[in-house]
Amino acid sequence: MGQQMATGVFRLKGSKILEIGKGKGVENIHQISMRSGVSYPTAHRWVEKPEQVEAISLRALYGILVDGIGLSLGEVSALKVSDIFELVPDEKKGSS
Repeated sequence: MGQQMATGVFRLKGSKILEIGKGKGVENIHQISMRSGVSYPTAHRWVEKPEQVEAISLRALYGILVDGIGLSLGEVSALKVSDIFELVPDEKKGSS
């Protein structure tokens, strides 16, 4: 039979985003929200409750990284996926 496709989800490393921002002079989620134009509830959920994030807007991600925490386009280009996301394998895999 065919090969089974791996399943899982990417989860934001919200605390890492805030940590990077603090290195650029951004002190809290409110500042990220104000600077990025992303609503405070969204920014808060991304940073404090990333396990509740089911989907992200790429426009909002750009806003948070570039405008919100102050990364240059070069710095964003240098990020690895694993810098801001963790891969969480599906727990149900193999339980059929």
